[in-house]
Amino acid sequence: MGKIANLFNEQKISLPIEQRKQMLALDREFDELESKVTTLNSECLHLRAQVEPLKKQVERLQHQLEKQGTGDHDLEQNEIEMMKFIGNKQGTSKDIREGMNLHPVTAEHYLGKLLKAGYLEQSQVPMVGAWYALTDKGNAYLVKKNLVPVPGTQIERPDNPKGHRCDHCGSAMLKRTGSRPDPTFGELGVKQAVYMCLSCRKESAFTDDK
Repeated sequence: MGKIANLFNEQKISLPIEQRKQMLALDREFDELESKVTTLNSECLHLRAQVEPLKKQVERLQHQLEKQGTGDHDLEQNEIEMMKFIGNKQGTSKDIREGMNLHPVTAEHYLGKLLKAGYLEQSQVPMVGAWYALTDKGNAYLVKKNLVPVPGTQIERPDNPKGHRCDHCGSAMLKRTGSRPDPTFGELGVKQAVYMCLSCRKESAFTDDK
């Protein structure tokens, strides 16, 4: 029996046969409705569990679209080094690529990305050509990341004429710090050139091919 019939029995209420049939029919309808409500609640919880990941995915996509709209992106190490270089010394594309010891294609690639993202600005100087400088956004990035040289300190410049790459981060921003015997051919007088990476501050050594 259903809840209504049980209630009548507990109260010792007796009904005529027709009314009792109606009561039992109502009980069945009530049970069916209760079962449907339970099913709907379960389905609702299941849908919510599916919707939450979708909402997070939509938020991520919106964030990506917003970044694409402004040209923002996660800066690569070479882009950061280029911003630091330009922050210390504005100049032309040639000044930048030669000062950083970069291939022209590589330099133009990163200059283009930084311009698009709003970290650099380009102006035309008569008899010189395109001149690159940091924007307010670029300056703010270096300040926020504590990448601005302290006043009065000497700015370290790369010294890497052979275009070696750091063994640890791949940067070409290397500074020669000395030499040491080659671990394999040292007894034959072969030496390694030792460099410090200005990007990751780690040491790399390259066998002198002279």
